[in-house]
Amino acid sequence: MGQTNNSPLFASGRPSSSNSEERAAAEDDALLGNQRKEVNTSGRRAGFWREAGIFVWAVLATAAVIVLAVLLTQHQNAPQKSKKSGKRNLIFMVSDGMGPASLSLTRSFRQLQEGLPFNDILHLDQHFIGSSRTRSSSSLVTDSAAGATAFSCGRKSYNGAISMLPDHTPCGTVLEAAKKAGYMTGRK
Repeated sequence: MGQTNNSPLFASGRPSSSNSEERAAAEDDALLGNQRKEVNTSGRRAGFWREAGIFVWAVLATAAVIVLAVLLTQHQNAPQKSKKSGKRNLIFMVSDGMGPASLSLTRSFRQLQEGLPFNDILHLDQHFIGSSRTRSSSSLVTDSAAGATAFSCGRKSYNGAISMLPDHTPCGTVLEAAKKAGYMTGRK
């Protein structure tokens, strides 16, 4: 390895670097003589552009990371679109005055007229699901208004009233409830 000098830094016997003496002399001349010292700026310019390039690269890289993070976060937080089973449609038809006795008579008449077997059914029988009691709350004979109210509201009513309960308060219909639930009701 190289030889080291263990003498104090400002000792008189210590050899000085000729390079530092020349630099000190050039600075003294420039200060005392009002002369501008010529400085090599090409090295400074290269350093400036290098630092500017690194800065621009850092800004672009940071922006890219932020954009990717936002996009990935939004993709993960987006609700997964699952295939819904969908709402089933219902077509509700009421033949005023028709009941189980009317359907039985229609079946028997058709079998007799067309010579069909005893177990033959109507097309309507394939869709028949249930029945309800739609009798009036005020009479043994139910009029159409009370019967339709029983269908539409699910509650008994008195003869001559539409969508009114026996205590004379209005009742909401199944159709209104379906519309609130988002079903298409045929009414806008």
